[in-house]
Amino acid sequence: MFVYAAFQVPENYKDIYPGSGGCSQASGVKIQLEYELKSGNLLNMQVGPGSGSDNTFGSKIRENIKVWDLILRDLGYFNFEDFLDIEKRKAFYIN
Repeated sequence: MFVYAAFQVPENYKDIYPGSGGCSQASGVKIQLEYELKSGNLLNMQVGPGSGSDNTFGSKIRENIKVWDLILRDLGYFNFEDFLDIEKRKAFYIN
């Protein structure tokens, strides 16, 4: 199971956690959390700036994918290389 959270933080954090710009807040935080649903084990957690790209996170956690796993991601994580790697590992995905 993968959980994603994004939220705004006060502007004085913009040097540490820059936001995505545009109409958004000047500073923001993204939390990416991955855990194994059946066992409840935490596999990976990353905290980063709101300006970070979501689709690069999926590539960072490829080593956690095992045979018969089902990977559920929204379109923000769309990456053809990740899909090919998931298939090579004999796992499945829904995007």
